[in-house]
Amino acid sequence: MNVCRITSGQPHKKAAALWSGGKDSCLAWRLATEQGYEVATLVNFYSGNRSRSHGLPTALICDQAQAAGMSIIQKEVRGNAYEEAFLEILAQFKKQGIENLICGDIYLTEHRSWLERVAGESGISPVFPLWDRDTGELMAEFIRRGFEAIIVAARSDVLGKEWLDCPIDAYFPQKLKGLPHKVDPCGESGEFHTLVVTGPDWPGRLKVLETATIEEDRHCFLNITRWEVVKIKEEV
Repeated sequence: MNVCRITSGQPHKKAAALWSGGKDSCLAWRLATEQGYEVATLVNFYSGNRSRSHGLPTALICDQAQAAGMSIIQKEVRGNAYEEAFLEILAQFKKQGIENLICGDIYLTEHRSWLERVAGESGISPVFPLWDRDTGELMAEFIRRGFEAIIVAARSDVLGKEWLDCPIDAYFPQKLKGLPHKVDPCGESGEFHTLVVTGPDWPGRLKVLETATIEEDRHCFLNITRWEVVKIKEEV
């Protein structure tokens, strides 16, 4: 298990936030803090050297947390033992006085039910700041708040590899609307996944330096091979 830690102040309504590195988990974290939750750490699960959610390098996720000024715990999942690993990390949180888990789910009822069951078994309360909100409004809010992200994965039959590295900016919603087929504004049907590179009040920015495109199983992925964390004040 990897732990990248940055010390924060005393907690209030202490929580941990599930972290994929993408826009939904990022916005859920921000909204939860505004609702009075003190997020002590982010938590990300990985297999091998890749995150299980978006297939991003574990080192990249750790550096992203650094850019955001947050601690992160990265928990390895061996084989199919995801629930076992999840329960282990929740038990650890409970011992640390963390009683809430911030989740970025929007519509997926089956996954929410699973989270409620597993967290409930551990005495942890799941919190869903984005639940059942309009995805167009969520995407607009993400952009309006000053977060920046890029597309790191896409369904080949919906978007295609030309959308990889596409910035999530003020023009992005209109680009989606201009397509001949419907695409959920937040990619809730798996149309695309994102990587947040900076945000409001982040002390740093994740700068992507080298990438390669991978195509497999009707999906395309942005394989990020080199990056750096740049302090905001150092940017030209």
